[in-house]
Amino acid sequence: MKNIFLFILLLGLGLTACQHNNAEETQAVMTAAAGMPEDDNTVMVTQAQFEAGDMELGQITTMDFPRIILTNGYIDVPPKSRASVSVYYGGYVKGLDLLPGQWVRQGQLLFVLENPDFVQMEQDYVEAKAQLAYLKSDYERQKTLAEEQIAAQKNFLKAESDYQVQQARIEGLRKKLELLGLNLEKVEAREFTSRINIYSPISGFITAVNTSSGSYLNTSDVAVEITNTDHLHLELEVFEKDVQSLRKGQKITFRVPGSST
Repeated sequence: MKNIFLFILLLGLGLTACQHNNAEETQAVMTAAAGMPEDDNTVMVTQAQFEAGDMELGQITTMDFPRIILTNGYIDVPPKSRASVSVYYGGYVKGLDLLPGQWVRQGQLLFVLENPDFVQMEQDYVEAKAQLAYLKSDYERQKTLAEEQIAAQKNFLKAESDYQVQQARIEGLRKKLELLGLNLEKVEAREFTSRINIYSPISGFITAVNTSSGSYLNTSDVAVEITNTDHLHLELEVFEKDVQSLRKGQKITFRVPGSST
């Protein structure tokens, strides 16, 4: 009986000692904290704040804290993914049936442009080619006469000049017809037309339609604007002081104005 009483007494003394030691340690920590010098890098909390914040005492460890860089920017596409459709020669718009947001593929017919002057350009080309045959024959004849000293040298030079001028004129007219997208074989066969087709230069979405059927389209006008969104990218403007903090592969979070996400 005495042994049992003695054991209970010793156990109680041990628990009292442990509680006393814990209280002393806690008090020592709080006392040490209270005695720490104040500076800008020290954060002080009260006992109530410590308990309310579910804080715990532990070992000092090294942790990485992310640095957030705030910046502004905009969403854009490469220059090759944007096209403004205009014309080399003015004319009246026919058959335009496009709406913003509509998808078009590269080479798709957008509208037809009509101008009676196109017929005149085709006629000038055919007449110039017909006249070239005569000028070439005369040039070769005058060259032969000049070599045999039968005709004056100036006659040969005049024939040569007329022939070369005509060649240059035909080449200029050919380039104009190619810009119009006309088939030269049909033109040379005298299949003239006052209409040319305007095709989409890229695949993408129609972002703007600035004309309508029946309107006259000038060379300075942009009829249709097209944007291909396959290669969207984000362009950001960063302050010089933040440039050194940027690395390839860093995560970027952005929000479009007016959007909740």
